[in-house]
Amino acid sequence: MKILVLGNSHVASLRLAYRDKYQGNSHYEFIARGQGAGGLKGVEIRDGKPFHREQDGFQSWCPDLLSAYDAFVFTGNWTPMPPKLTYSSALLDIWKAELFTSHDSLRLSREVARQTRKTCLILPRPFAGGQSAKSESYATHEAHIKWLNSWLEDGVTYPKIPKETVLDGKTQTKPEYLEEDGTHINELFGAIWLRELDKILGG
Repeated sequence: MKILVLGNSHVASLRLAYRDKYQGNSHYEFIARGQGAGGLKGVEIRDGKPFHREQDGFQSWCPDLLSAYDAFVFTGNWTPMPPKLTYSSALLDIWKAELFTSHDSLRLSREVARQTRKTCLILPRPFAGGQSAKSESYATHEAHIKWLNSWLEDGVTYPKIPKETVLDGKTQTKPEYLEEDGTHINELFGAIWLRELDKILGG
């Protein structure tokens, strides 16, 4: 299976894990555009490949047409939260439509899924670390992901963050899986994500 991973600096943990720790059978390729350069903002699909007017900031930019890949993984974006207000179904539809234009991973994954008819996974951003991190139950995270997947279009899915990486059943990442800055996961977590992706995608 050939899988393309796209995102911002959070791609690094998966790429390092693939290089140093991966033992599966899938072939992964990676596109990273740092958040300082805008991340996936402004990236579009043109002539069957990802395209951005400003090539600066791209790392390992896509060598093949999207049709050459079996699945796609997006990472680094924030995870949409349910509206705080109780919306009517009509307003909720408008809110969702706007989200598909403002959220880069949702926008691109929907376009890629429509064009290729292949699976797109959006990885939730890792939980924050440190004592100041907001902490909820992992069950809350599971309910949040279930809600997201209940209205996403066919071909686009959010998997849950691997439970083994959370601290005491809370939405806080264990320190051993975080870089020193506490805002990025390391290659140990990247290796867990690759294992989970292989399970989900059948690689």
